Amino acid sequence: MKSRSIFGCVVAIWVALATYFGGGMLMAPRTRENLQVLPQITQFNVLKGISLHFNHRVQSLKWRIDGKTYQESLAVPQDTLWLKASMQQHQFNQLTLLSAVDREGQHLQHSVTIAGWTPKPLHVTTDPGIWQLEVSQDGPFWFHFSAPVKNPQSLQHDLSFQPAVAGNVEWKNSTTAEFIPNQPLPATERVVMLLHGGKHSIVSTTGQFLPVAQVVRPFVTATPLSIVVREGTPETLTVYQGQQAIFKTLCNTGVDNATPLGHFYIRFKSPVVNMKGVNPNGTHYDDPGVKWVMSFDGNIAIHGFPRPSYGFPQSAGCVELPVNIAKKLYSMVHIGTPVTIEA
Repeated sequence: MKSRSIFGCVVAIWVALATYFGGGMLMAPRTRENLQVLPQITQFNVLKGISLHFNHRVQSLKWRIDGKTYQESLAVPQDTLWLKASMQQHQFNQLTLLSAVDREGQHLQHSVTIAGWTPKPLHVTTDPGIWQLEVSQDGPFWFHFSAPVKNPQSLQHDLSFQPAVAGNVEWKNSTTAEFIPNQPLPATERVVMLLHGGKHSIVSTTGQFLPVAQVVRPFVTATPLSIVVREGTPETLTVYQGQQAIFKTLCNTGVDNATPLGHFYIRFKSPVVNMKGVNPNGTHYDDPGVKWVMSFDGNIAIHGFPRPSYGFPQSAGCVELPVNIAKKLYSMVHIGTPVTIEA
């Protein structure tokens, strides 16, 4: 029993020594690191300011930025804190930390200058885009932000439509969301989608925000109607609803192939337009009061125009219809209706 007790004492002493000694060598007591600021993890955030990180908790500090000097004493010492600063997005900033004292009274040995950029403004890509045509009546409408969003719930409140569209926002990840209408929008409806910007709207996790008061996205919903102009013999204009022809008439296209071929959309409508221009032969024309104008490619339009006959090239580039027929077509179609010109 006695030998075991002595052995136990030896083990206890060995364990105690092992705690203080390392690998049989005496370890010198650790010296406390000098107070340091860690500039490599500094953040420049327009909304929060400039973050400073120290290796010890500090209780007071003094700094200079934009020619002004500030000082702060902390009730609770901290090793990470935000200093308020007036900054713009994508701006170079420079802060000089003049002094700091940690909770044990250790001082910063020398001043430290920290410089960096605030992030670029937040950007959003939308679908539909600006004046996008043939937009699905059922949605969804997509939003992709250039940085992770801090307050995703704001999108539901900051998004609006003219005319009003009821629906819900669903986030797919931290940068992408979709808006789903509660019910389909009317066909060939002109809609304006509005998203509020600024510091009090959608913001990123690094303090970025949309730099405009409103993001404006006008678009036109899809239509079941389409117009096909065929430059055959005779020349015809046909309106389709889906695959079914519901309206057909003779028409005139431009002489010398002045009417462009391809796929277009009606982008402008007016019941009366004064038209001036140059004929393919170089002469000028001036036709006041042209009726039922539906432009699809710059100044090229479908419109009414009185002619003795129709069905062959006669215009300066537009698609001409009998005036009464043009009036009927004008009432059938809307901005955004597809127009195809075929040879």
